[in-house]
Amino acid sequence: MPVPSYLILMLTGACNLDCSYCYLGDNKDQKSMDERLIDRSIGLAASSGRPFHVQLSGGEPTLVPHLIEHAAKKVRELSPGSTIGLQTNATLLDHEIAGMMDRFQIDVGISLDGPPNVQASTRGAAPATFKGMEILERNKICFNVTTVVTRENADSLYKLPLVLGGYSRVRGIGLDLLINKGNAQKGRAGQPAEPGQLENGLKQMVQALDTVNKMRKQGLQLRELSRIKDQALGSENPCFCQAAAGKSMVVTPDGTLYPCTQTAFDPLFCLGTLDDPRPLNQGVSLKGAFLNRAKGRKDCGNCALTLNCPGECPSRLYYNRQDPVQLACVIYQTLAQSLKLNP
Repeated sequence: MPVPSYLILMLTGACNLDCSYCYLGDNKDQKSMDERLIDRSIGLAASSGRPFHVQLSGGEPTLVPHLIEHAAKKVRELSPGSTIGLQTNATLLDHEIAGMMDRFQIDVGISLDGPPNVQASTRGAAPATFKGMEILERNKICFNVTTVVTRENADSLYKLPLVLGGYSRVRGIGLDLLINKGNAQKGRAGQPAEPGQLENGLKQMVQALDTVNKMRKQGLQLRELSRIKDQALGSENPCFCQAAAGKSMVVTPDGTLYPCTQTAFDPLFCLGTLDDPRPLNQGVSLKGAFLNRAKGRKDCGNCALTLNCPGECPSRLYYNRQDPVQLACVIYQTLAQSLKLNP
């Protein structure tokens, strides 16, 4: 039985929002994970005897707070030194859930695409999301923000640091490019950003980030900028993510396994079940869909970032393989210019 060091539990297939680009598409349903399946999955990760990470996701995991608590208790019982993360739209956060985050030392990630008008357009329920962030702030719970970059919000990326600058507990922003799967594939509102639009949006975002950080005790970190800095300093990062390294495992509510959340419910990447598993690295090699990194690919040409490129999300390389331009390249090259790494 393969043992993951990065375990993702999709606690429920239900979600209270209907994002225009949701990659789960029609696979969202009301099923929730059985507690025995949670115990088996965490027990598997703990069987290595080494610390591991558990990411709690969905759907929207805060729809089932009792399962969040059950999973967190199990992790702390079996492996106190392991880490726990939660990705949420924040619309259902309350003081009780915030207390649970603090009690079990759960790292919180919030899905936020921009200021309220942008959030309302791409995800919906913007007032509830910002209320959830205020609750975390009042409970002194640190959090990060993940932004899905689309044509709709690329021009307003600079507003993210401006909006978040007033939250003392926010620590960083990560940019996830649109994946051509689920709602996006069905022609819903979510569309990829234009390369020039993304470049201009990032330049303005870096300027806004610099301005905001001059006024903060603890600066906001842009994940992609940090990745470039790490690579420039000689950081060893042979794979973009745990899935590309064959170390991650997603467990869906019915117990089916996949390499990562983006590949969930795609038969091509199914890794079997907990009762009948397949090797973790089988999902990495299927039809060449998973590449260890963009670095060294033939289309990298003479890019000045070849030696400092953090690489690209392997599932995105697969699902967006028809895209004429790799938008990840636009992100890294634009940000590298701000660091004077790309002449």
